[in-house]
Amino acid sequence: MGYHVEMIDNQKTYEKESSFTYSLNSYLYNKEICQISYDVSNEQSTKYDAELINDNLPLDAPCRFIIYHLMGQHNYAKDRFPEKSGFDKFTADSIHRFEKWIDNNKKQEIAEYDNSTLYNDYIKKF
Repeated sequence: MGYHVEMIDNQKTYEKESSFTYSLNSYLYNKEICQISYDVSNEQSTKYDAELINDNLPLDAPCRFIIYHLMGQHNYAKDRFPEKSGFDKFTADSIHRFEKWIDNNKKQEIAEYDNSTLYNDYIKKF
């Protein structure tokens, strides 16, 4: 007997009309690929990756294989972690860089990426 395979994807419906979503979905959700690859696939994405995982935690079952395709740190790092959740640890003031091209806006972007990294590392512990 084979494995029961589940594809749990947080990018499946993200910016559905964009070219990158179309490209990715054309490959991952091609009708022929789906028929031979996945027994189950989620229909909706969630705002944050932890929500997707919490909604799709694996049950104890033999021969079950779950693929989680998370948003991670793609596109707009400031939107990749919940605000006021302990993952908004870094601010522009936390970035101690002094190159002329790194202004306060760039420092804020770096801080947001660091926060999304902190959240992404937390997700990996599930």
